[in-house]
Amino acid sequence: MVRFFDISNWEEHQYYGTGGTRDKVVVESPEDGSLYYFKTSLKKKVIDYKYEFWSEVIASEIGSALELDVLHYDVAWKDDRLGCLSKSMIDPRFEELQEGYKWLTGFDCKYDLNDKDAYTFQLIEKLLKTHFPNMDFIRNIISIIVFDSIIGNEDRHQENWSLIVSQKSVDRSTIFRRKQTSLEPTYSFAPIYDSGSSMGRELTDSKVAQMLTDSVQLEAYIRRGQSEIHWKGEKGKQKHFDLISKISDSGYKDIVLDIISSIKKQYSKDSIINIINNIDNCLPDEYITLKIPRVRKDFLIKLVTLTFASGSFFSNLDRVL
Repeated sequence: MVRFFDISNWEEHQYYGTGGTRDKVVVESPEDGSLYYFKTSLKKKVIDYKYEFWSEVIASEIGSALELDVLHYDVAWKDDRLGCLSKSMIDPRFEELQEGYKWLTGFDCKYDLNDKDAYTFQLIEKLLKTHFPNMDFIRNIISIIVFDSIIGNEDRHQENWSLIVSQKSVDRSTIFRRKQTSLEPTYSFAPIYDSGSSMGRELTDSKVAQMLTDSVQLEAYIRRGQSEIHWKGEKGKQKHFDLISKISDSGYKDIVLDIISSIKKQYSKDSIINIINNIDNCLPDEYITLKIPRVRKDFLIKLVTLTFASGSFFSNLDRVL
């Protein structure tokens, strides 16, 4: 359930580094001292994606309904701006969130962060297989790619997936020494986060109204969706469904089918409608003007349910798999 918080008086921690393109700040809850990330929507001189943070919250709720491992987002008010609020995925005293780009640049010294065509599924695959051969991290990254195809996320760059590194105490002893305790790192894949570049967040209100009455245009919009994760040897971005098909054909068909099967079991059109219709019910009355317009909610419902309907998600994946 999405909640509303007024965090105007929460203490800020500017010294914590944060990546990404949106305004972001770390704040501390006065109740328990936990750290939270507060993010607003991207706004520049010629760009105002005012519904972007709502896309983040909706995507999180949809992912949760599909029983995917997603980070939970609430809604918060700070400095005269509304945004989304998420609890830190780590305890910084014992854990570290290491974003994908740190691993990729460390793994391949020739990897250029500015070369988008070099950011491929194969590079991520090689990294995860080399460093974590006994972990099921390949499934995690494929799950993210499938989820992105559902919500239309086109910004799964190297900072938008991470590993969590924890310190584990290990007791060691030999015939020459007494038992000693040392710390060894343990690794887990972070929940899915930073999915706000989705759900038509870049579309103006007038464009949303137009597409709502034009199913052909809406279906074309869904089919044009592209992944930020590229395919080795091919220039430019891959369309979501094409990328999933290629991953399946490269030896991961069983994993892809298992993920799709699980999503099919959890998917409920009524659940999606309920999530979108009630996503902003948490806002107090004084913020009523900041709620999502009815026409955009209707568009989002149609966008997501059409993605699952014939001609899109399940039928496309059934065809290519």
